[in-house]
Amino acid sequence: MTDAEDLRKKAQQCRELAYSAIRPEAAEQLLRWAEDYEEAAEVIEKVADEGAIARAGNKLLKPRPPAS
Repeated sequence: MTDAEDLRKKAQQCRELAYSAIRPEAAEQLLRWAEDYEEAAEVIEKVADEGAIARAGNKLLKPRPPAS
């Protein structure tokens, strides 16, 4: 599975290619793809963060064994 870091690298590559593109429509498309990659990376990070919070919360909510 592609992680957020990989998607951010692809976004950067698209931006770099956009600056050297000869055709304006190609540059625009590359910049749109860069935005899409950045948004996907943010979603992956958000889901990962929410999963970490949920796992931590579940550990905190587990009942403790009775004291001896």
